[in-house]
Amino acid sequence: MSNGARVRTTAKKIVKMPDGNWIAVSVPDSKRFEYTVKVFTAKEFVDFYSSLERRDWLDWGQDVIVVDNDTIIARWYADEEDEAKKLELLGNKDAAKSGDIPFGIYRAEYSRWGVKLCPMKINQDKYIDLLSETTRDLLDDIAAFTAASARFKSLNLLHKRGILLYGPPGTGKTMLVNHIVDKYKDVAHVIFLDSDEIFLHNFQDFREILQDKLTIFVIEEVTAFLQPRSIDDMPHLDALPQILTFLDGQDSWDNMLMLATTNFPERIPINLVDRPSRFDRIIRIDQPDEPVRRKYLETVLGKDKVTREILDKTKGMSVAHLKEICVQVEVQSKPILAVIKEMEDRKADIGRYFMPNDKGDGSGALFT
Repeated sequence: MSNGARVRTTAKKIVKMPDGNWIAVSVPDSKRFEYTVKVFTAKEFVDFYSSLERRDWLDWGQDVIVVDNDTIIARWYADEEDEAKKLELLGNKDAAKSGDIPFGIYRAEYSRWGVKLCPMKINQDKYIDLLSETTRDLLDDIAAFTAASARFKSLNLLHKRGILLYGPPGTGKTMLVNHIVDKYKDVAHVIFLDSDEIFLHNFQDFREILQDKLTIFVIEEVTAFLQPRSIDDMPHLDALPQILTFLDGQDSWDNMLMLATTNFPERIPINLVDRPSRFDRIIRIDQPDEPVRRKYLETVLGKDKVTREILDKTKGMSVAHLKEICVQVEVQSKPILAVIKEMEDRKADIGRYFMPNDKGDGSGALFT
């Protein structure tokens, strides 16, 4: 496009890639022209380009994006109505409109061409309802929040909430989050954010497309977003301001639920949590108490194998430890007390040779 340099390129269009991913692509922002964005296979694009009567409409340096060997994105404008209609018949659908991206689970990734939403599946053990009062309260709270969209709007408030789950490793925070994700994946857009670069590269491009319906964002181990890093000896851009404006600033989303987890709450800046509109609920997920341990072990092993001695010996163990006990008993046919003894011996070895806490004195414990 020979005259493309005279217009700004700040607008975005959301297009679907042949591999099922959705990507935000820059298009010239012009009051004079209506730009079209489409995705082609290599053959489709050759046929399309050959059919153009005015091939100067496309500038190979500015308006043709070669994503890979068989995926090409082209963006162009037509200044005559008949020509524009003809071009609309070529290639796939152009930009996504509100509601075009189906409900489901996605991972947000940053690429050189823009932020992508990539469909994904959750693979985990079947969620076991552990009868935890904290868990039940959380699930009830989320259900009440998702049902209250109209009430929020009647009060002229954004329908949004942030929930931070914290506690020791292995307590089932990820399992709980994935259970929530699986429960709402058919009525919401669930988006896993695993890089602070998403906030630094205009993830807001997707907001108009998604926020008519509930969007659930998930950040696992949120402290990883906040650690100072450098790239090629250059300071890394700080993502915290973008995260704050995403939660409660000018970039806030409507119809949004943010779920974040951490094993290290002491590393989270106070201004991220000491304000209700950022994380409205901060919930500690502890090691399972006796009723929870009983429920877990009886669900997997059967009631006849869970004795008072076993419940006493598993005190302080995490969900991860309980799972390992069940695996060794049911899959490897080991006696349950022998498995627990192996874990106790392993704990002693780890305490002797490793440093599981920040003090560096080896005094930390896997379970107490």
